[in-house]
Amino acid sequence: MQAIGEVLAGSYRPFVLASGLYSIAPGRVATEQDPSPFHGVESSRGGSENLALEFAERGVGTVVVRFAPTVHGPGDNGFMAGLVGIARAKGKSAYIGDGTHSWAAISRSDAGRVVRLALDNKVAAGTVLHASAEAAIPTRAIATAIGQVLGLPVVSLTADEAGEHFGRLHRFFGTRRVRCSAGSPAARRSPKTSAPTSERKNRCPSSKPT
Repeated sequence: MQAIGEVLAGSYRPFVLASGLYSIAPGRVATEQDPSPFHGVESSRGGSENLALEFAERGVGTVVVRFAPTVHGPGDNGFMAGLVGIARAKGKSAYIGDGTHSWAAISRSDAGRVVRLALDNKVAAGTVLHASAEAAIPTRAIATAIGQVLGLPVVSLTADEAGEHFGRLHRFFGTRRVRCSAGSPAARRSPKTSAPTSERKNRCPSSKPT
């Protein structure tokens, strides 16, 4: 990120950094107003989000796009594909506990549109965008949809059972990772850029943290 930023400094060319929602405001609804907690090369993702936003002050058209934990659609090889593969292998589609842990989600095509808007200079430099269409989908609903498509039973697992069933995915599937967008379409700017000039309706889900 440092090398890219130095090359682009002063050019005012658009630069889109792909980031994620997973580590933003764990346990509560995340908005674009929430800054990344990571700073420096030793931190998660090397602190790239905050570093990229600093370059917005040096003439780089930085836009940070935070992608939902699941970006789903044809060709998906992320979380959803992993859950489907586990269900097929285990012969059942499962969720943890009461299944009220929720995930934000977006389709691949919609995520692509967000990136295109950023590259087309439709948003101001220093903007943070959340690429997320569904704010909070309960994991029980996810498991039910997988079970219906595959024709498999849908079951609840205890936290102890989840590790064996889901493997490395169990620590992700049992957490709450939701988002909302609050403020203007350019909902958060880096500290020294101009403030948002218009307001839009808060689209935060009303569900409480689990």
